[in-house]
Amino acid sequence: TLTTLTPPPPANARYMLDEQGEYVELKEEDWKETWKARLDKAQSMSKDEIFEAARGAGNLELKEGEESDAARKRRAMSACRDKDIRATIGNGSMNLKGCNVRVMAGETDFILPPVAVVESSPPAVVESSVPAVVESSAPAAVE
Repeated sequence: TLTTLTPPPPANARYMLDEQGEYVELKEEDWKETWKARLDKAQSMSKDEIFEAARGAGNLELKEGEESDAARKRRAMSACRDKDIRATIGNGSMNLKGCNVRVMAGETDFILPPVAVVESSPPAVVESSVPAVVESSAPAAVE
């Protein structure tokens, strides 16, 4: 017997999980409109912003909440690739390899600008019925 196998149809991402875990149908957009929107966005960006976005380090101002360690490391690695930024670190003696080694070790503050600290009110004092434990620096007596 001869069996003919036909390839399955291509998989199209028509459904996606939302935040509540429900499947929602994706709106089908015309590819020409999608690419025109991307081109319009790229035309409003500087050359440096385009390179940062391509390296995965762009749109910092659009992010909500605290920046993750991975995102901060990604931005630092992108900054290491920019020789003008590296020239401002360590009297201009920072090379690409040394910069990358420091970032991969988790050090990002040397190359990224400091994060602005938002002023907040002092924390509220909460009364507790649990007695506080006081630790003594003197060794316990042994009998």
